[in-house]
Amino acid sequence: MFEITASMSIILLSIIFVASLFSLVKGADYLLEGAEQVGRYFKLPSFVIGALIVGIGTSLPELASSIFAAIDGKTEFITANVIGSNIANILLVAGLSSVVGKIITTNKNLIRLEIPLLVISTSLFLFVAYDGIINFWEALIIFFAFVVYVVYLLNADRYSTEAEKKESKEDEDENEEVKKIGLKELFLLIGGGIMLAFGADYLVDSVKAISEKMNIAISVISVLAVAVGTSLPEILVSVKAVLKGKTDLAFGNIFGSNVFNILMLTGLIGLFKDIEVSEIMVNIGLPFLAITTLIFYVSATAKKIYIWEGLMFLAFYALFVLKIIGL
Repeated sequence: MFEITASMSIILLSIIFVASLFSLVKGADYLLEGAEQVGRYFKLPSFVIGALIVGIGTSLPELASSIFAAIDGKTEFITANVIGSNIANILLVAGLSSVVGKIITTNKNLIRLEIPLLVISTSLFLFVAYDGIINFWEALIIFFAFVVYVVYLLNADRYSTEAEKKESKEDEDENEEVKKIGLKELFLLIGGGIMLAFGADYLVDSVKAISEKMNIAISVISVLAVAVGTSLPEILVSVKAVLKGKTDLAFGNIFGSNVFNILMLTGLIGLFKDIEVSEIMVNIGLPFLAITTLIFYVSATAKKIYIWEGLMFLAFYALFVLKIIGL
């Protein structure tokens, strides 16, 4: 492995950044494809696949890059990545999905539990991050909340209505064609994991070098370039789901990915190392995350997001970018 330093040209550093991001996202894509096959093999309902497997799978770039950032001592990268990715997941993913599909809807009763879980998770993160540091005990509480969330997802059928259970049964019937897990799925899981690890390592190193060379805070690069780049899987998965008419999966993807980013990333990594929150994230990132979650709450309680709402989401994200870069 070659060493990435700030002495390299900005062009070379940019190429390494893009290549690393590609490896990170593509590796997650392969890993996710293998994981989805496993989910279908075990006949999980579509919303569970969307919220748990797809949600977690598409968050693997954030997790991998955050782990390597923690190892490198750049923990402000982690919170910037979480904040930026969650804002992008809502404003870009939901926004683009509703614009492409004209409207995205869900038949699931989101008001009953999924929306409260997202709001509670975000509120918990805002509370522990506002003072600029997430310590071990705060991380432990956050990680415990994630365990509770996963347990709920795995037992979600108990809380489903008869209509939802019927829909899940139809999904299971569709998945009957998946009979076994073969070498292809194992190759995707292993190969995707290797690409993910190398991509994350070089991504963090390139971001650190670029921030030093251009005298830009690492959290600014993380919250914009890295966050949007690592949100590409969510964008692609959700847009494809909408085009195929699987809007439940698109909604589930946003919920699962955002809850995972907040609870798993900060909870797991914070157990081993205190996580810093940069000043710009405290002053701009956290308020935007709170407002973004509130906006999504209002839209999702209606169980549909129209194209005009999607356009407003995209406009709000543009405002976020301008605020971060100081325009």
